[in-house]
Amino acid sequence: ALTPLAEPALLHIDVGYFQPLYQGEIKTPLYPLLGRTLQQLRERGLNVGRVTISLSNLDGNLSLETRFIGPTLAEIFRHPDLLDTPLPEPWDRRARTLYLANFFQKERIRELLLEMEKTDPQNPADQYALYQVLRQFREGSAALAALDRAVALDQGYAREFLDLVPVALEQGETDEALRMLDRATTIFPDNPFIQLDRAELLVKLGRTGEGTGLINRLLALPWSTVYYPDIPQRLRQMEAAMKTPAGVLKNPSSRNFQQAD
Repeated sequence: ALTPLAEPALLHIDVGYFQPLYQGEIKTPLYPLLGRTLQQLRERGLNVGRVTISLSNLDGNLSLETRFIGPTLAEIFRHPDLLDTPLPEPWDRRARTLYLANFFQKERIRELLLEMEKTDPQNPADQYALYQVLRQFREGSAALAALDRAVALDQGYAREFLDLVPVALEQGETDEALRMLDRATTIFPDNPFIQLDRAELLVKLGRTGEGTGLINRLLALPWSTVYYPDIPQRLRQMEAAMKTPAGVLKNPSSRNFQQAD
């Protein structure tokens, strides 16, 4: 549907473009889907000077499982001949892990991921996938170690710490939930919404000293009257809840990243 362009162009791809097109590895295998899309772009004959890619993970629009697609697209743009050759072995192994997930073959997936880790221990997507499968095996310590390796290689994977907060709370591990929030804050220090969640949890735990100071710092921030007009009121409600024994809050805050990925 692109209009023919004679002038030099900038191409932007949001990975979310593929979300409605991808219907699973059985119906629409991912790598062939990516290849067909880029082949269609190549056939348009665009004179592309630069390409930008948005991974769309930090705001939660796309799962971190999709994050590897961005580097894959970037590699194809750097080496367009990849569109005309069989899948490289690392990509083929990843494709097999995606396919096997449909049949709950976690043992074989684990084997493939460990092979991939040996071949390329610096691939953050492989470390994150290993983290996921280790969680399925209930190997918590090993899973978190794999997640730490993924974050060390690509800080975007620290978004997972926020998803682990409700998991910890469901298990009654409030200190672990706070630790996950702190770890996310370390990676994303400019995101006030993580601190908002932390303040809410401190209110529920009745930790008045920590909570009050944090709420005051959040109240001092210049919240947009257009996008977040309710946040100051929300913070005042939290401040008031600090003064009640129960410290119960309604309408808990939602995490929201307002930064580019």
